[in-house]
Amino acid sequence: MRLRTRGRSPHRSRLLILLLTALSAALLLAVLLAARGGGPCLLLTPDAALLDSGWTDDGGTPVTLPVKQAYQPEGYGLETVLPPGDGAPRYLLFYAKYQNIRLLWNGEALGDCLCRPEGSEKTLGKVFTLLPLPDGGGTLRLEAAPLLGQGVPYEISAPRVGSQGGLVYGMVAEELPILLITAAIFCFGLFLLICGLEALCTVAAHGEDAQTFQASFLHIGLFALVFSLYSLIITDTVHLFAPDPYPVYLLEFLLFALLPIPLLAVAAEVCTARFRVLLAADCCLLFLNFAGQALGHLLWNWELRRGLALTHTLMAASALLLLLALVSAGLGKGGQWWPLLSFSPVVAGALADIFRFYLPVFYQKAAVFQLGVLVFLLLQTGYLLRQNLRYYESYLRSRTYQHMAYTDALTGLANRAAFEAALQALQGKLAGYSSIWCLSADINNLKETNDALGHAAGDALIQDAAQLLESAAGREATVYRVGGDEFAVLLFDQPETALREVRTRLEEGMARRAAAHPPGLHIAVGYDRFQFSAGDTLAKLLSRADARMYEDKRRWKEAHSGDSS
Repeated sequence: MRLRTRGRSPHRSRLLILLLTALSAALLLAVLLAARGGGPCLLLTPDAALLDSGWTDDGGTPVTLPVKQAYQPEGYGLETVLPPGDGAPRYLLFYAKYQNIRLLWNGEALGDCLCRPEGSEKTLGKVFTLLPLPDGGGTLRLEAAPLLGQGVPYEISAPRVGSQGGLVYGMVAEELPILLITAAIFCFGLFLLICGLEALCTVAAHGEDAQTFQASFLHIGLFALVFSLYSLIITDTVHLFAPDPYPVYLLEFLLFALLPIPLLAVAAEVCTARFRVLLAADCCLLFLNFAGQALGHLLWNWELRRGLALTHTLMAASALLLLLALVSAGLGKGGQWWPLLSFSPVVAGALADIFRFYLPVFYQKAAVFQLGVLVFLLLQTGYLLRQNLRYYESYLRSRTYQHMAYTDALTGLANRAAFEAALQALQGKLAGYSSIWCLSADINNLKETNDALGHAAGDALIQDAAQLLESAAGREATVYRVGGDEFAVLLFDQPETALREVRTRLEEGMARRAAAHPPGLHIAVGYDRFQFSAGDTLAKLLSRADARMYEDKRRWKEAHSGDSS
């Protein structure tokens, strides 16, 4: 995505969205820390049979599981008859959601599956239980007591019967496609996040506002990581390894409430200024919903399931707003239809899952949302990498042209244009330095060398002067060739002794060269310091340094009356 858009700069909206993301992450961490708990991991089993048929309710009506039940204050019961086992140990795997369920075998208590244990004020969401079954045949009965009152459909799952290994295998195998898609989404997210951080570091290292698409990389990578965690949390498999179902319950709802924010941040990079403001406002609403539910749950035992309809409404509204923003960007001048095409799968998947959730039939597991996100990531990754490569090609060409424009071809030093650009950039940064020195230098015997040995020898003299000045100035200074045989050096935050040392090193270098290549090289030098007081300017500083250099040149001429400049 392009970082530059028409209209008002996106930086304020981007900073607001990033701030909301950071606050959300902090609050989510606080909620999880407050909800930390312990307990043994639930290890389950394979070779399982699904008990989905043969059930009857208390009125004798046949029931096929899983099924959604309306709220009944007195609860409801279901039972079925199981044949005898084959002599091998067998177990019953069952989960309850927002209900306390008692399991009975031939009228005697077999075990409980409690979503709100006795003495607790909060439900645990989805709770699994694994109970050993007697080998003989008998009647299995479950008695459910709903916990959240009216307005919430209660799911009765189909129990599984089998060996421990078979139950685990069956659970994982059933969710394997979703788990594989989740792993792919996580890998994409990690890759994009690393690309974004690398681009961010590159921009920071160069000190430029370079268009390396790091914002889009970071936003999409963050969304992919958050979504992969959410996608894993809503699976049954995660309960095989979760020591406590309560944090899983929290993450399921709170992560879901945060999902649209990174996508809205990506859309804000390409949409018009009007929609950018609307997207930022929408992010605020999403964050307030997240924060309100999180704090309400922690402080007043608010059941997160009761706020799911509000979250769904906000997500659907966010999806429609996002589509409108992308359509507006596409219709605008220099329209961008690619973002709309790439966002369509994830928006369609989200809306399809929300719609399916409210169907009266049991909400079967599906990977529509996950597939939409995966397609979105595939499209966005290819697009971002291509755009980033194009930018770097353009950036390298620009840097090459800039280097050619600001580099002296003969000496390799920065040229007059670079010196003028440096002075222009320095104008607004004068107060940031403790001292600013300008050293002016000029070759004394260039004309004599040109007349006696030719211009090739004069060019060699200029090149040697450039090397001596660079060596004398050191790495802390920048040397410029500002004319035919004229040079300038800028030094910052250095005492006057540093300038004297530069001059000493220069004189020593000229002496060594004279011994090796007579008749020698003679450079006149003058320097002065910027006066941090009213009235002083960089132009006056250069003039003073030039005046001192010409004094040095005059003294050299008086001492070498046969030489000419």
